[in-house]
Amino acid sequence: MQRPHPKPGSDPDALPPGTAGESPVVAPLSRQPNRSLPTLTTALLLFLTALGSLGAYKKWQSRHQPATPFPLPRETLVATTPPFLVPPPPAPIPGTERVLADTGGAIAEITLHYSLEDEGMLGSFYEDLFAKLPPEVNFKVFCPSEEAIEDFERRWAALAEKADREVALFNVGRTLSLWPRDRRIARQMLDGSPARSFVPSPVAGYEEDKRNDLLITSILWPTGHLPGALLVSFQLEGGNLVVNDDHLFTGINVLDENTEKFGNETELAQALEQVFGMPAFILKDRNHSVPWDHADMYVTPLRDRMMLVADLEAGLRLYKQGQTKPPPGQTSSSSTTLPWDETQVQPEPDAVASLEDIAAQLAALGYEIRRLPALMQDLKEWMLTYNNVLMEHRDGRDIVYLPVYHQPTLDQAAINAYRELGFEVRTVNVSQIYHMGGAIRCLANVTRRQPRSW
Repeated sequence: MQRPHPKPGSDPDALPPGTAGESPVVAPLSRQPNRSLPTLTTALLLFLTALGSLGAYKKWQSRHQPATPFPLPRETLVATTPPFLVPPPPAPIPGTERVLADTGGAIAEITLHYSLEDEGMLGSFYEDLFAKLPPEVNFKVFCPSEEAIEDFERRWAALAEKADREVALFNVGRTLSLWPRDRRIARQMLDGSPARSFVPSPVAGYEEDKRNDLLITSILWPTGHLPGALLVSFQLEGGNLVVNDDHLFTGINVLDENTEKFGNETELAQALEQVFGMPAFILKDRNHSVPWDHADMYVTPLRDRMMLVADLEAGLRLYKQGQTKPPPGQTSSSSTTLPWDETQVQPEPDAVASLEDIAAQLAALGYEIRRLPALMQDLKEWMLTYNNVLMEHRDGRDIVYLPVYHQPTLDQAAINAYRELGFEVRTVNVSQIYHMGGAIRCLANVTRRQPRSW
């Protein structure tokens, strides 16, 4: 089973219901078609959908104490609200809304998607995540049904709510993907207050759960528990955007996915800078390609002009050193055990060369490059990565939440690499979920941070 990614040539104009209006922030971008106002029928459907979700939330609220919503300024009204029903939000002051940096301050809020079907794979991940994140980190958990909410409470409420942590559960009444980051990229005002989240255009052929991901912000903003949405007519998944204090980085494959919107890298970079409020850098190798669809699987930007880049050759070398019998209770044929046939993780020359090129590209930009071990399955259905992390600066310490895979030699090498850079390392077990094509950063979307200070 794999995690599908956008495919080149998909329809860039396919939008989910209720996303016809676009924010004036992105209207001037080149190659954007004119869009007519939504019909009265569409407006009524959006209004009734929001009312239905609000009713579902109030039903849950009558039995639970949800997290107190953070203050929402009026300008965070969703950009897709029909203009004849609600006045359009004023344009933000240039430079005040920015994407959350991976190198930012203390994590304040994380969004998760939870379903009964996936719980079995996520058990060890949730156990480590709730236990190792500080109690100051609050959670919003979106569930497809009341049964899923009850299951989450039964299994995880005690651990998730430790030390009076706030955990808000939402029944959105529709299936969701495992990946909350991909369809909602959080932004924040410079003072730490919430800004409208970036919601991309859908990809033609998106499964129903991914299309539903795109609707969450529009459905729940009337309840006051989510900021509004900044909708644009180009495609960009959250896993393909990593950010530090100086740059945001994305792969050249974003250009391939938006050929009708952008004619070249410069146009793409300008659009990203306009939306996210900081300089954009396009990752690519000499063949104008990337080794994986999402940048957060192979690069990790740090502060002080440092970049961690995946190293497949180092990963294979460590894998060979650490090969032993499978963990207790598992067999070599188990879908959650790394394949013991090393030919399945033998790095392809093209992937190795691509990572070398990207490391050189970033070095030319002025970054000090450090390498992290990684393994990539020969069919590219999964990647064992130590780049897909959460980081924060809290109480004077740099902390990394690092995926581990029950592979002691590889895991320890990654732990040592982060410790040498001054991080306090807190490991999170993803050995039951990595085969889906993602790790910690994919599964836990950081949607709010405290303003950083040191």
